[in-house]
Amino acid sequence: MNAVYFNGKIIPPDEVIITSSNRSFKYGDGLFETINVINQQPLFIDLHVNRLLAGLLVLGINIPDNWSEIFFKETITGLCKINKIQNARCRITVWREGEGFYLPQQNDAAILIELSPHDSELYNLNETGLRLGVFTELTKTANILSPYKTANSLIYVLAAKYAFEQKFDDVVVLNDRGRTADSIKSNIFIWRQSVLFTPALNEGGVDGVMKQVIFNLCRKEGITVNEIEMPLEMLLEADEIFLSNVMHGIKWVGEYTQKKYVNKFSKDLLYIINETNSNNSLVSP
Repeated sequence: MNAVYFNGKIIPPDEVIITSSNRSFKYGDGLFETINVINQQPLFIDLHVNRLLAGLLVLGINIPDNWSEIFFKETITGLCKINKIQNARCRITVWREGEGFYLPQQNDAAILIELSPHDSELYNLNETGLRLGVFTELTKTANILSPYKTANSLIYVLAAKYAFEQKFDDVVVLNDRGRTADSIKSNIFIWRQSVLFTPALNEGGVDGVMKQVIFNLCRKEGITVNEIEMPLEMLLEADEIFLSNVMHGIKWVGEYTQKKYVNKFSKDLLYIINETNSNNSLVSP
């Protein structure tokens, strides 16, 4: 089993102490980040750290002085070397330390960083288009927490369970106004008449890191991207639909309701992402 980083120490995973008073376990009082690591280097680390620290500020969890981009990069790379892993899915989980009920007794941060190995060094476009459905049992509310990956992810758990039961590859997660927020683990984009559209941040979706990467690339390539209110009807008007996240890059949708879609723009965009990433020139704005 892979060694982990836990509150300042590199230890075996079976030595991690998570007590019954853990506030992430009891109240979902924390955040997490999922980072793609290639050749022992965490991709888009600046964007991940910026989102993590911004979320901790919203939660009122104290941020240690050394939690910089350099700290996280060196810690993740060090873990890769210790575990002899080249490519990995890295999860950073941060929660509020201490006991208490809803009212915390302190605001110090606890942290766990763990790795799961994977094989691919490049993003690969799915050969078969995804079958996309809609999850309607719960909705997301746009608020100060919605852009972040919080420890309370029940809506996505239930959406994933629904997708599996209904034999969908993914499902649209709606906001409380009945419009598109995001999907189980991705942001949603549509390509229509040579313009890219995605739900605005105030529509309740997570502020995805790959979404930010796509924005940056499109600006460089002169591709128009509009953040909008996206009713479900717009998905039926799209020429293409694709989903984005840092672990898979982009995945194109082949079918939504009974409409079929192509992947020309999706394929071209993923090529640009891979080329730019291989040249180490993806930077935040």
